[in-house]
Amino acid sequence: MNIIYIRISTDEERQDPEQQLNAILDKFKLKEYRTLKDIGSAYKLDKIHKREHFLEILDICFNANTTTIKDLFLANYTKKKVNLYVWDYSRIIRNIEFNVLFNILAYKFDIKIHSYKDKGLFRDVDFGTPSERMVKMLMNTITAYSSEQYSYDISTNIKKSYSKGYSTYGKKWGKGYRSVNGEHISMTAKEDEQFKRYVKHKLKHKLRSEVIEIVKKEKGIVITPSWLSRNF
Repeated sequence: MNIIYIRISTDEERQDPEQQLNAILDKFKLKEYRTLKDIGSAYKLDKIHKREHFLEILDICFNANTTTIKDLFLANYTKKKVNLYVWDYSRIIRNIEFNVLFNILAYKFDIKIHSYKDKGLFRDVDFGTPSERMVKMLMNTITAYSSEQYSYDISTNIKKSYSKGYSTYGKKWGKGYRSVNGEHISMTAKEDEQFKRYVKHKLKHKLRSEVIEIVKKEKGIVITPSWLSRNF
C-alpha cells in the first residue's frame, strides 16, 4: 500500500498542498497510491484530534484488534508493509517524543517512510548492530528536536509580540489596525475581540485570501496573512 500524506498548517496560499503532492509524485514515480490531506498544526498536541487523516494513518499503520503493548514486546503482531510518503518528516508530528515514537513503530511494523526533503534519514538499510541502531535513533531525535524547536520559537515570539499590544487597561496601543485609506485604527479589548470573532466566522467558509478582501470591503480594515497566522 502506498500512502501520500500531505499536511499544511493553514490554508494560506504560500503553503501549497498540490506542490507537495506533485513533488512527491515526480520524485518517487508513483502510479498507485492513496492521498490523505490535513490542514492543522503538527506542534499543538491539544488540536491533534482535528487532523482526521493523521489519525487514520495511525489506524492503517499500527492498529489492529488483537495488538497490545505486550504483543509489541513479544513481537506477536502483524507487520503492515505500508509505504508512507511525505514532503518532510515534520509533516507528521512536531513533538520530540511522538516523533521518535512514530519512527520506532514504523520500524517495528515495517512501515517504510519516504521523505521528499529529508535525504538519507530513511535510507533502506538494515540497522542490525547496536551502533547502527543508535546512529539511526540519534539522527531521528535530532530531526525531531529541530522541528519542535522551530515551532516553539515561532509560537513564543508571536505570543511575546502580541502581548505587548495591550496596556494594563485593555486598550490596544501600537500600530493597531489600518484602514483601506491608510489611517490608524485603535480598538478597545472588547472591540478587538468582537472583530476577531467576525473574522473567525468568515474563515470557516472562505480561504484566507478571500477573507482578507471581504474584511477590506465590509469593514474597511486591512488585515494580512501574518496577522491571520498570529491570531488563528
